[in-house]
Amino acid sequence: MKAAFVVLLGLLLLPAAAHSQSCTALHSDPCGLPPEFAHATSVEESGIRVTFASTAANFVLGDTIEFQLVFENIGSEYFCMNSSYQPIDVVFVLPSGCSNVADPCADDGAWLYPGSVFFAPGVGVGLNPGECRVFTYAWDTAAVPAVPGDYNVLSGLFEATFDAAVGDFRMPSNGLQLALHVGAPVPTGGLSTSVLKARFR
Repeated sequence: MKAAFVVLLGLLLLPAAAHSQSCTALHSDPCGLPPEFAHATSVEESGIRVTFASTAANFVLGDTIEFQLVFENIGSEYFCMNSSYQPIDVVFVLPSGCSNVADPCADDGAWLYPGSVFFAPGVGVGLNPGECRVFTYAWDTAAVPAVPGDYNVLSGLFEATFDAAVGDFRMPSNGLQLALHVGAPVPTGGLSTSVLKARFR
């Protein structure tokens, strides 16, 4: 999985000044999670509340699993984070015993966003006090299937590097972790209504 992450779509040799760009002014998103994103975890760090959520904790192989990553500036200072690669936000779906992307078990990850990166300045995340920025993701487990089992999903703002650890979370500093279970699909045979009634009478 780590190898897949660092496969580059493009390597751009840009002057140093390009890497120190200020945060791009993006629209502020509505704060708060939609009610269907009930399975959530959050942390507050340096005046920023970061929340990562999915629509449930348990899924079946073949489901599309939706995630939201929300940054809210609850402090009194402007927040700016940019990156030397794009995109800046990540989601790693790792085996349950895997706590970070440097663990050897990360190679057995089931899904990640992004699948490839550009080593070029990404769009920064800038927030005035009271503003929010929301990122949304969808893992189609029918198109990119997983082995049924338990998973640890990591997310946050990330800085990619060329070293063996792939990179580091920068906001929050350890990323956010969310536990998920993906079950085996329920068999759907061609049983008639009469057979079903006889079985479950």
